[in-house]
Amino acid sequence: MSSGVIQRNLYRFFLFAILQLLIFNQVSWTLGGREVLYVMIYPLAIILLPLAIPHWGALLYAGLLGFGIDLFSESPGLHASAAVFTAFCQVIYLRVFMPRDGYPSTMDGPNKKQLNESWFIRMVAILLLLHLLFFFSVQAFSPYFWKEILLKTSFSWLASMLLSLAWIYIVNPEEP
Repeated sequence: MSSGVIQRNLYRFFLFAILQLLIFNQVSWTLGGREVLYVMIYPLAIILLPLAIPHWGALLYAGLLGFGIDLFSESPGLHASAAVFTAFCQVIYLRVFMPRDGYPSTMDGPNKKQLNESWFIRMVAILLLLHLLFFFSVQAFSPYFWKEILLKTSFSWLASMLLSLAWIYIVNPEEP
């Protein structure tokens, strides 16, 4: 892994953490007296990690990112556990759904240019959905609240996915 790739991912780490803390943690939507929409963009920093990163490195990166968000969000362990879960799922997803010819040797991380665009968007959608479902399940800490978990996951996934797509198409993460 080149120093440019490492530098780009460290930049992404801090940028997504700052955006999440200063902007997106302030956004919530209430329906019937309950908050049902939270915007989470920081999972993209995990989803776009380079393919060459060791599994333990991805988990450490995600854990530190989630811990940093937890530290300033007063949500002890919620974001850290969801981020580590997302990193774990990302590695499995990339292994299970590997293209027939494998990943291009010139590719640093998953991107829409070198992978099929619909494959890439589907990967982002699934991993973001898993992240949010895990997050809200741990937050509720009981299957009794399954309707609320699904409601929060649905609304939050829609908003987070729209912002993630905007990020992907505006910033164009496949370019160095």
